[in-house]
Amino acid sequence: MHDKRLKDILPQPVISLPSVPPPPATSSSSSRAPPSPSGSASQDINLDAEALLDEYTDTPRNVFGIFRRFYGSNLPIHDPERSVTLLTLSDIPRASPAQSTSSSATPSSSSVSSLSQLLVPSSVFYPYPNKSSFALGEWYWNGGAQKSQNEFKKLLDILSEDTFSLEDVGKANWLQINRQLAVNEWDEGEWVDEDAGWRRQSVIIQVPFHRYTENPGTRDYLAANFYHRSILSIIKDKLRNPHERFHYEPFDLLWQPSDDVEPIQLHGECYTSSSFKTAHMELQRSPREPGCLLPRVVVALMFWSDATHLTNFGNAKLWPLYMAYGNESKYERCRPSCNLLEHVAYFERLPDEFKDFATKYIGKGKKMDRDFIAHCQRELTHEQWRLLLDDAFIHAYQHGLVVECPDGLMRRFYPRIFTYSADYPEKTLMASIRQNGLCPCPRCKIPMAQAHLVGTKKDRKARLNSMRIDDLKRQSAISRSRDAVASKNYAVNSAYVEHQLKAESLVPTLNAFSDRLSKFGFNLFRMFAVDLMHEIEVGGWKNTLIHLFRILEAVDPNLLHELDKRFRQIPTFGRDTIRRFSSNVSELKQMAARNYEDFLQCAIPVFEGLLPEPHNSKILRLLFHFAHWHGLAKLRMHSDKTLAIQDNETTILGNNFRVFQAEVCPSFQTRELAREAAARNRRSQGQGSLTERGKKGKGKYSVKAKDGADGRGKPAENETNGDGAAGSGKFKENDANGDDANGSGKPKEKQQNGSEGNAKGKGKGKGTNKGEKENKNDEDKEAEAANLSGSTAAGPAPTSSASKGSSGRKPRSFTALSSYKGELEHRTPKGRYKRTSRKAVQKQLAQIERRQARIRRIREKVCSQASSTSASASAPEDGSITPTEHHHIGVTENFPQHIGALLRMHAQDPAIEGFFQKLKFHLLPRLQEILCAHARAHAHSLAAGAEDNGMELDPTRMYFKNDTMYRHNVMRIHYTTYDVRRAQDTINPNTDHRDVMFLADSTSHHQYRYARILGIYHVNVIYGGLVCGTVNYKVHRMEVLWVRWFEVVNDVAVGKGWTTGKLDRLRFVRISHEGAFGFADPNQVLRACHILPCFAEGQRHIDGKGLSHLAQDGKDWNVYYANRFVDRDMLMRFHWGLGVGHMYTRGQRATTASAVTRQPVSSDDLEMDNLDDDLEVNEINNSVIQDLQASVNNDDHGVVDEGAPVNGEGEEGDGGDDDEGDNEQEGSLEDDLDWDDDDGDDIQDLEFNAMYGETEDQFSYD
Repeated sequence: MHDKRLKDILPQPVISLPSVPPPPATSSSSSRAPPSPSGSASQDINLDAEALLDEYTDTPRNVFGIFRRFYGSNLPIHDPERSVTLLTLSDIPRASPAQSTSSSATPSSSSVSSLSQLLVPSSVFYPYPNKSSFALGEWYWNGGAQKSQNEFKKLLDILSEDTFSLEDVGKANWLQINRQLAVNEWDEGEWVDEDAGWRRQSVIIQVPFHRYTENPGTRDYLAANFYHRSILSIIKDKLRNPHERFHYEPFDLLWQPSDDVEPIQLHGECYTSSSFKTAHMELQRSPREPGCLLPRVVVALMFWSDATHLTNFGNAKLWPLYMAYGNESKYERCRPSCNLLEHVAYFERLPDEFKDFATKYIGKGKKMDRDFIAHCQRELTHEQWRLLLDDAFIHAYQHGLVVECPDGLMRRFYPRIFTYSADYPEKTLMASIRQNGLCPCPRCKIPMAQAHLVGTKKDRKARLNSMRIDDLKRQSAISRSRDAVASKNYAVNSAYVEHQLKAESLVPTLNAFSDRLSKFGFNLFRMFAVDLMHEIEVGGWKNTLIHLFRILEAVDPNLLHELDKRFRQIPTFGRDTIRRFSSNVSELKQMAARNYEDFLQCAIPVFEGLLPEPHNSKILRLLFHFAHWHGLAKLRMHSDKTLAIQDNETTILGNNFRVFQAEVCPSFQTRELAREAAARNRRSQGQGSLTERGKKGKGKYSVKAKDGADGRGKPAENETNGDGAAGSGKFKENDANGDDANGSGKPKEKQQNGSEGNAKGKGKGKGTNKGEKENKNDEDKEAEAANLSGSTAAGPAPTSSASKGSSGRKPRSFTALSSYKGELEHRTPKGRYKRTSRKAVQKQLAQIERRQARIRRIREKVCSQASSTSASASAPEDGSITPTEHHHIGVTENFPQHIGALLRMHAQDPAIEGFFQKLKFHLLPRLQEILCAHARAHAHSLAAGAEDNGMELDPTRMYFKNDTMYRHNVMRIHYTTYDVRRAQDTINPNTDHRDVMFLADSTSHHQYRYARILGIYHVNVIYGGLVCGTVNYKVHRMEVLWVRWFEVVNDVAVGKGWTTGKLDRLRFVRISHEGAFGFADPNQVLRACHILPCFAEGQRHIDGKGLSHLAQDGKDWNVYYANRFVDRDMLMRFHWGLGVGHMYTRGQRATTASAVTRQPVSSDDLEMDNLDDDLEVNEINNSVIQDLQASVNNDDHGVVDEGAPVNGEGEEGDGGDDDEGDNEQEGSLEDDLDWDDDDGDDIQDLEFNAMYGETEDQFSYD
């Protein structure tokens, strides 16, 4: 029978709180039992912090064992989890997704695709005069800048509606409508509703000119017109409008898998974090506003900023600032269609005209210092932030903001800045520290020279004791430096300023966050979030990968070609999880962060065997732990146990990097790659004109020079005080040797020496190339490899650059604050840019943003007023594919495959041997379950005490309608992920997406079984025997997978791989073994899996010719790897028992697994006697098959193209033999044939055996 662990359990939200009507505002009850809603006036009166922590209420556990813990004596009235449905928890794409326009992202308030049934007054559509013009305007502005076929269909739907009127559209004044939609503060007129429109303010900075310039002193400079929105107005706009899933109060999310274990803390959302709870507790214990008894709520603000190019070519740039709310789920924030990221501002840089302004005061013939330019840019950035953190925001930060919420209750909201996500250069800019300075980290003061100690006890202790704090000491040092610059006309990089600030990598800039918020206890350094994309994937991992390329080239240049060849043979996975490595990976051209992530996930089999031992094993171990750490860091849901694993993995990864640096790197005399030499040569040529003006012998780049005068091969101006503006982007591994190829184009020696690079604090590895990061040049990008939690490693050594991301600090879930969301949101301004005239871009982008936001607001009003049609406002679903079903196989029967014809055409193929008997053996117990369930449903219950499994079906009474099975090309598997979401895998046996995994039985130590799907079929089965005393000739559609089984080479538990640092090795069962092929129930499939070839072991058939055409074994490799790092869910499936949504990992393992029909065993376990019997039968069958094939080939009926079950070309097969022949075959199934008693002269018996394999009497159905 089926393994009970394989029951598909749908995701469920946490148990919602009981619906309690809000009490009157004057109510005050001191009773604590039962808990009262948070709307009571007494909730926050005389709150004690200890009482808040001591008293709590737990909600019931859901089926996954998840529950919530609310602190305090009162439960909140507003429960956002009450509106969560399966669609909310589903990541399965729908065939025709509705256009989402609601900021709350709820299905009930999503866009209505048709307005024909909405009976609302025309005034609701203002400034559109009528319904038809609004529908057309919404399609144009919110349907995407580039109209696709789907958008064209939407337009046709609008035009074909009965209520659509061309006359109404013609009367609309479109120019006036668009102008009215884009009204902002600088325009005449006012929008009908109060909303957070855009402002335009001039930004003036003070430019200091030191005493050695022609005109020393401080000068005011009008830098730019700053386009931004009021943060407080955005918050008001959010809170006044419907926000069903906005959490007002924090809670602990706990997981208790069973009653006999203690609850485990889960981490993933901001509103379940300790930071949110601490902020909430501090707010509740703080003094109230005089005479105010309103509930107080924390509004968690999360900021993203990152400059980007608006076009692939040209210099159109934008530096947007996005804001989201930690009170909302990150699963909705990451969906652009939910519109949960607010566009707050478009930062301005110093204009090109600034140099003209500065030259007047510096004097002609004097060089403009880099530190001076960097200082002015910092001043401009923080001056813009001061405009954002205006007096209204500061007042709300201290006294709160009273808003009437959609539920009718008044609450006082307090904005708090929780996170700031950006790449490393922008973090240092916002933190007012130097890039790649002596203490390069924005969060701590770990020196650069100690960055390589990551994971050690010393490093962990230092990170705790060296956290950056915005204290009086820091503020005083900056104040003294600024006074010296402003009043004494010192240069920003003068000796006095350096003495004050250089030790902690500070700069003489008054930080806006410190200036405006430090008086409230806000520590600006704690807001900077981890950036896995820039700091790891295109930072540490990229630098490590490049040095591995150098090592391969040092051993043999052809090894890079072999590496590229292997990467091209890596199969794809998922919709876009692992993409095809079409180009040469070693060239790293046009690579984005997702490409480097794919390289890391698939690197182990690619690098295996390219280098000799023991270096090969050490590199593979490093790659394994790097991929493991990276996968843990990207989990969307952590628990205390997974955090402990990641903390331990941080130490292991650091140790492996130190081994790599100390033992592997010195063994190879590496040089820079050809692409690195070419890039350095281009940089040196670009500086040729500047170096001619400098003094000779300063180590300047020169096209003709071979050696710098100082032997360092580096521009003199780069030898600065450690500020990131200089010194980044130049390799410094072997500077002491004077091996400089400055401008010559010859590769420079690249010996791995991370300690020297760390001590000097300069010289990062090669940065990103064009197209990878749109707004960064090579030098800027190299500086982005900042640390994850404590220290930047500017040295080129992978030990310092990659392990820097491995924090000694306790890790946490990074995805809630990842920079990926900001990068994804860049698509929005890039799409809007196409609608502009390319002039005054910021202004036009602000206007387009208002148009789209206001149109969405009109849509929400339409939906709210048309209450009678609220049901139609739900997002449409694809009727054929729903998240509730475990899998989906099409109902079509366009590709029939006659069983007899299939067996005749492929009689010589070993994959077809025993095909029919295996199929019946697999379907028989499944049919028994169906028949018993059908009998009980129709009141034909079994006798008292009888059991279903006691009834045995007669295999001779099971028939296949028309002896035909129907082929399908695609199957979609739906599964519950580790973080209790619904996801989908697409299986296609004609592509790389054909490998799946099942649960193994108790005889195997390894918990999973793996198979390659050869065909997806369904059959129409009829049973003509008695079932519970009745005969039912009903046709039952049964779906089945024809698979080829893998076997685990080393049968060990999945957890063993974490300790050994190796992937699980697989191989195909020997093709001649009867267990090599079989059938599986689609309901028993866990999900798709990523099977990688073990390239080092080679292919099984050198000539590419195998034994089975159907199995295509000519392409087999001797050994495969099960890739446990392919995605987050797969990683947690190998952490057995730690995936919250993986219910099958709980409890004891079952003794049987009916998902399989044959248990594949090792080839050493085969019995030669059985093999001899099989060979004897095959000899008889082959002699008859040759005669039968001749007659089949002369008959038009039953001809099937070879390879039809797996070729996926879409040809429709014929129904097989004629009706008379089918009837004869069906009748033969009822015959009591005995192979042993037959003398072999009966051609019909031999024909049956040739078509269907062995007879029933030889095949056991026990």
